[in-house]
Amino acid sequence: MTSQPDTKPAAASQLPPDLPPEVRTFLQEVGYLEPDHLKVGDAVPSVALTDLQSGETVWLGGPHLTRPTALIFGSYT
Repeated sequence: MTSQPDTKPAAASQLPPDLPPEVRTFLQEVGYLEPDHLKVGDAVPSVALTDLQSGETVWLGGPHLTRPTALIFGSYT
C-alpha cells in the first residue's frame, strides 16, 4: 500500500487576498503558515500551558500524559 501525498492546500493560500501585510507577517512569525506536522493518532508533543484561573503550569503530552486528551480552541474575549 502506498501513502497518498498530502493534497491539503498551504495555509498561506487560504488567507484572504486583502489581508494587511503586518497580519501576514504576524501569522508567519507565530508559525501559522508552517505546514502541519501532526496527524490523527500521532503522539502529543510535550507542551506547557498556563491555567488562566490559578496561573499554574499544566503539562500536556510527553510522559505527563496518562489519559486521552482533547484541546478545544476558542476565543477568550
